[in-house]
Order: sequence, then structure tokens, then C-alpha cells
Amino acid sequence: MKKHILLFISGILFIAMQVSAGTWTKKANLPAIARYLPASFSIGTKGYVGCGMKGTASNVFNDFWEWDQATNTWTQKANFAGTPRQAPIGFAIGNKGYMGSGVDASANAPDFYEYDPSTNTWTKKANVPVSGNDASVAFSIGTKGYVGTGSNGGTYYNDFYEYDPVADTWTAKASVGIAGRCFASAFAVNGKGYIGLGSTGGVATKDMWEWDPSTNTWTQKANFTPGRWFGSGFSIGNYGYISAGMDSTGKCHNDLWQFDPVANTWTQLTNFPGSVRYGATAFSIGCKGYITEGLNLGTVVYQNDMYEYSTCIPPTAAFSMDAKTVCAGTTVNFTDISTGSPSSWSWSFPGGTPSSSTLQNPSVTYNTSGTYSVSLTASNSNGSNTLDSAGCIIVIAKPVPNAGKDTTICTGSSVALSASGGTTYSWTALSGGSSTLNNTAVFNPVASPTVTTTYVVSVGNSTCPAGTDTVIVNVQNIPVVDAGAAASICNGSETTLSGTGTGPFVWLPAAGLNCTACPDPVATPTITTVYTLTSGSGGCTAKDSVKITVKQNPVVSAGNDTTISEGGTAMLSASGTASVSYSWTPGAGLSCTACAVTNASPTASTSYTVIAIDTNGCTATDVMNLNVDLKCADVFVPTAFSPNGDGHNDFECVRGPCVISLHFVIHDRWGQLVFESDDQKQCWDGYYNGKPMDSGVFIYYLTATMEDGKTIAKQGNITLVR
Repeated sequence: MKKHILLFISGILFIAMQVSAGTWTKKANLPAIARYLPASFSIGTKGYVGCGMKGTASNVFNDFWEWDQATNTWTQKANFAGTPRQAPIGFAIGNKGYMGSGVDASANAPDFYEYDPSTNTWTKKANVPVSGNDASVAFSIGTKGYVGTGSNGGTYYNDFYEYDPVADTWTAKASVGIAGRCFASAFAVNGKGYIGLGSTGGVATKDMWEWDPSTNTWTQKANFTPGRWFGSGFSIGNYGYISAGMDSTGKCHNDLWQFDPVANTWTQLTNFPGSVRYGATAFSIGCKGYITEGLNLGTVVYQNDMYEYSTCIPPTAAFSMDAKTVCAGTTVNFTDISTGSPSSWSWSFPGGTPSSSTLQNPSVTYNTSGTYSVSLTASNSNGSNTLDSAGCIIVIAKPVPNAGKDTTICTGSSVALSASGGTTYSWTALSGGSSTLNNTAVFNPVASPTVTTTYVVSVGNSTCPAGTDTVIVNVQNIPVVDAGAAASICNGSETTLSGTGTGPFVWLPAAGLNCTACPDPVATPTITTVYTLTSGSGGCTAKDSVKITVKQNPVVSAGNDTTISEGGTAMLSASGTASVSYSWTPGAGLSCTACAVTNASPTASTSYTVIAIDTNGCTATDVMNLNVDLKCADVFVPTAFSPNGDGHNDFECVRGPCVISLHFVIHDRWGQLVFESDDQKQCWDGYYNGKPMDSGVFIYYLTATMEDGKTIAKQGNITLVR
């Protein structure tokens, strides 16, 4: 196998360059008497040589030999059926050989015979009609044989005949376009015959003529230099060859010349390695030519050696393809353009599918990006040639379009889009118009839509078709938010905030609010507070604030509890924050209900509540108990108390003398029992289950047994004031 360098042409043509010359190889000698002027032909892979002479004209031969190219062995076959002779002609048509004409021991011999290798038999055919049977030349083209020139009795001829083996007839054709001659050289190439050189009266000629059977015309071609006769002609492929022979001085040669019919040129090649000679015979099998026999006139040594001239070279691997740089997933078509008639092909496609092939013109799909080599080995019976082409195929990855994540902006805002997956980008808008983009040909344009818009990006690269992806830019209106009107409340009071907006809602700070996510929470701040309402979603929000001013409540004291005798009077005196007005309840037994100081003359023990009201409308409340000392007259349950830990009126107790036993219970307004006692000394501290109760109105039930046996039952309301 031969490997050769890569020639890159026009991007997608790859040829492995190689230069090969023909070579000579010694083959087995003909195992017969050495001689000159024999005839030869070839059939298939076998060569055949017969007749010839040695020494005097009477020492001629008719033995016939077969040479096997595969084994390089000679085998004697049935003798030529005619008389022994020298200078006969020989050619092959199909699977039959033909030999005849020439000069036997006594005269010119025109007889002609067909040889069948399959039966090793000779069959007489129509005589050769040329005028000069001595030293004629012959060749075959297709299904016909041709004979021309020669001499007879010192006269030289140029007549030319065609032999039809089917009809066994000879037909005269146009005479060779030269003067008559003998011992010319002949061969056939690409459907045309060539006759030239030779001698007329011992003078070697050098002209060469081409015969076209389609027109039956002769055309003179380039002269052979120097002149030559007795040369041996054969053809291989597109070329004719002439070797050995004698010039006009009588000097023998062993040079080898190649004739190119297309260029009409002669080129000297490597000399025939045997001794110089003339009168040798030649034949060809495939891409190889063979020369054997002949006479070295200088040494007068007859030859029986044989040499092979081989032009067999492996094919020159070459291929073309319909693309070099392709997108992943593309099928590339490869075309074999190897020269030298390859008969088999072995392709290697790293990274391709399939990765190898024995087809002459395969198709390969490349699915993965990268740079890949391609290798082609072209082979025939002469060997193989490999072309390795690194970087032959460049596969570009398909773009993977990604327009990015959907996003939301507020009216009047912008957002930078960000696409990926390729090298070229083109943006359009399904709605809203591309005018909302600052640049439609970059991967990261700035979008400023006024309404929700879907953008389409086409992502491509220099090789692959573009793909698309979409991204939605949602546009949300900025909401209108109103936190409501400012308000003022007294400490401990509440107000309902009145927020409006699209929601959801968030109020801050959370202190003093019963709900931070509703539009109208109840606010009970203990200090003046500015509440901020945020409303909206998706990043589009608005804020508004409202101020709740907290006014501090006044301070008031109703005085200490006291006891008077039945029919007595006590002075009640309220004190506390300045600039307040007062209101006493109940009014029964009081001299003034709106005075800071009032006289009380109750007929029974009474709880008096004073309410102080400042200029802001804020209030404070205190209770004092005025006990009327009635000897076993009644039991007193205060109607209000203030368990604030100030040591004044902090407990709700059953008051009165002469109580032997009692049962005292207190319920909240929902009927829940919050206090129960059978001991007059046990009072309620305003707690339930360890937790202080909020300000409110409670209901009590009392059953008491007095010392005089009287039973008292009471119920009423108790106001707890914090």
C-alpha cells in the first residue's frame, strides 16, 4: 500500500499525489533454443511465443510455447501447424491466437493458422494476402486482425489487410501511408493501429503512422528518433512502446520509448535491462509488457531471456465532496475521483454515520460538531493508495435558541433581553412592534414595550439554519394606592384604616395592627404612627402613607373608698390632669354630677365612677366605693372596679355586715364563668386563667344568708376598667 500527501483543491477536492515509473523485472528464460525473429501474442494472462530462426535461413523453428504470468513458467504446446519459419506475424482476437506468414526454409510462406488454447490445437485459415510475407507486422483491434508492410524478393510493400475471424476473410484497406518497408514496428492503442520505423534497403526509417479503422485513413505522427528497424512493439493502456532493434549503422539497442497518441510525443524510459539486440518479439498482458528472444549482433549471441516491463501502479486515491463546512445533522455526499481504475474502496469517516464504507460514492451524516478527517484507500490488482485528509470536514453545531425567561416590568420601564445559542441574532415582536427594541440585531437588546409583548429571536450561525425562541415581557400598570385619611385617637382606642388599591396589600409597621395584608386593618397604636400601605404585584407596586396621631388620656382619681353612717354625707373629690371636665355616675345622692367636688348622701352603699374628659375628647375613669353602714340591712356589690395595680379599687368584693354565707359568681357577656367564690373575703382581681381580662361589662350572681336568717339574692353588671 502507498500513502501519499494531500493536495487540496477548490475547497472540496482531495487528491493523493504520486509519481510512479515503469519497472523492469527478469522473468523465466524461454526453455528452448535461443533465436530471433519469432512471433508472439497474448490471451488472458498467458503469453505465447513460436517459430524464429538461429544462424542460417534453413535453421528455422516451429516449436510453440506458453508462458503463465501467475506462475512465471513456460510450457511447450502443440507445434505451429505450418512449416518452420522466421519473421511470422502473430496477434490474438478474443480467446484465440493467430500466427502465419513469414519465410520458411525455402520461400515466403503466406499460410495462416488459428490457435485454440483450450484444446491446444491449430486450425488452417485463409492465407495472408500481403504482397511481402517476409517481415510483415501485425496487430489486432477489437474483433479484427491487421497485417501490413513486408518484403518479397528485395521488393518492399506497404499494402494493408484486415482479417475477419468469423468470416475467415481478408479485406484490403488503405495502404500504410509510407513507402514500402520491412521489419517495421507496430502496436494498437485505444482502437487505433500504429505502424512505423522499419527498413528499406538497409536504411532505418523513423516515421510513424496512425490508422483509424472508422475512416480507413492513415495520419502521420511524430517521428521516432533515431531511426530503427527490427524494433519490438507492444502497447499498455493508453501508450505504445518500442524497444531494442537496429539503427542504420548496424548497431543494436536496448532503449525503451513510449509513444503518447494524445500528446503525439515520444518519451525515452528506462532501458531494457537485457543485452542489446534486434529481432526480439514482444507482447503485453494487462499493464505489463514482455520482451524475449533476439540477437546481439555485436557478440553474435542469440537470446532466450525474457524481461517484464510493468506500468502497473496502484490507483491514485482522490475524492470530492459536496460540502466542507456543514451544519450538524447534514449528510455529505462523497464522490470517488481516483485515477488508475480502482476496483475497491475503503473509506473511514471518524465522527460520521456510517463511520466506514466500502461503497465507491458513500453518503455520510455528521451529527456532532467538530473537525473531522476522511480517509480513502483505493485499491486494484496492482496495489492500493491511501489518502488521509485531516480537517476535511468541519461540522458546526446547530444553534440552540434561548430567548431567556419571561419577565414583568412596570409601565414606563425597560428591560435588557438576553438570548443565547448562536452567533447571529434577529429580534422581532409578535405584538407591540419591533420599535420597542433599541437594536434588533444583537443578543441583548433593550425592550421598552408599553403593553405586554411577545418577542421572537431568530438564532443562527454562519453555517446552520436559524432556530427561534420566544420571550414574553409582561407590562403591568403601576397601581393607584390610597392609605386613607389621617386620624387622631386616644391612647387605648382604635381606628379602622381604609386603604384602596389593586392588591395584594402590605401595611407597615405591623405594630398596633390586627392585620397587615388586608386593606382595612384595625389600628390600636400606643404612640403616634405613620402607616405605609404598599399595593401591587410583579414588581409593580405603589405606596401611600397615613398618620394616626395618638392622644394621651388624662389622669383621674375618684379618691379613697370611705364609709358613712346611715343618713350621713361624704364629700367626693376628683383630681388629676388639668383642663378636664368631670362626670360622676350614678347621680343619685350627689349634689353635683359635673363638678370635681360633690357631696354624696346615698341611702345604701354605692360605687361612684368619675370620668375625666380632656379637650381632645380622651377620657379617664376611676371608681370609689362609698359604704353606708347599715346594721344587717343589705349586701353591696360594687358596679365597677379598676384592677390596675394602683392599690385603689383593684378588687371586686361582696361588701356588707352580717353575712353568714354566700355564693358569688361572675360571667362575661358570652356566659363564660370567669370567677366563683363562697368566701366573702375572696375577691375577684380581674384575671381569668392567669390572664388579665380586657375592659368590659360582666354579669354577677349573688346569694347570701344573713345573721337574722334572711336570704338575699342579687344580680347585676360589673364594669371592669383598665
